[in-house]
Amino acid sequence: MSVRKSVLIGFGFGMAGVCAIAWMMLNMPQATGRILTGVVLYCGEQKTGLPWCMVRLDNDSRTVPVDIGGGYPGQQLSLVEMRKRVTGQTQYLVRGRGKP
Repeated sequence: MSVRKSVLIGFGFGMAGVCAIAWMMLNMPQATGRILTGVVLYCGEQKTGLPWCMVRLDNDSRTVPVDIGGGYPGQQLSLVEMRKRVTGQTQYLVRGRGKP
């Protein structure tokens, strides 16, 4: 293999790595500052074995999935809204747990 071809392959892999890291940094979830409350409707387990619960939000009656362990139906939750910069995907993190 010629030196030029090796350099081009190395440059291509380097650029792919830089692009992958840049995409991850640009698309990191950012807190929007919105604090929401809701009630756990039901809980389940993902195929990977991680627990999650479906939560009904108090302000607009939407239901959203939340990764939470040890949740039970009827439990009050306080959530922080997180949004990805580029794709606009919304995630919710548990801020606090209340009594049912």
